Amino acid sequence: MDVLYYWKDYESDIRQGRIGYFRSSKDKLDELQQRSPDDIWVVKTPRGSKGQLQLLGRLAWADSPTTKVLAAPGDSLIHYQPDHPRSVWFDEGLALQHLDEVTAWLRAHQPSSVRANFQGANGQLAIEQSASLELRRLTARWPSLPFKDAVSNKKFADSANNFPQSS
Repeated sequence: MDVLYYWKDYESDIRQGRIGYFRSSKDKLDELQQRSPDDIWVVKTPRGSKGQLQLLGRLAWADSPTTKVLAAPGDSLIHYQPDHPRSVWFDEGLALQHLDEVTAWLRAHQPSSVRANFQGANGQLAIEQSASLELRRLTARWPSLPFKDAVSNKKFADSANNFPQSS
């Protein structure tokens, strides 16, 4: 089982050093942890593309903090491993070319979250293994950078220029 996380403010989170975790409600976190997730797939709505979704990356789930946490005591947090080999950031240019595929995939597997515009718990979803395998097949040939490298090099503004060219 994997998790899908709608990461609306990823640029701000990265600039502020909020790496290695996402805020969550206690109930949602408990629900996800009980299912022992492997990875977190992060998506957002690209500017000017209302109703479509861009796949940003895949992050390896962690059951406990792996980085310094800048959160208030008592906050419920989903943790991920930014240094793990499975934690990658996808080429933004290529991801933008696949908006229709990613959006169709999400509408097929999580239609209520799309209708709810990923608000609240609808932005943190369990992804069953078969659906996760579809995402893995879709992204298998996508150029990516290790997540930690992408973050430390601040390659988000012009990420399309920082990836190997796909053929």
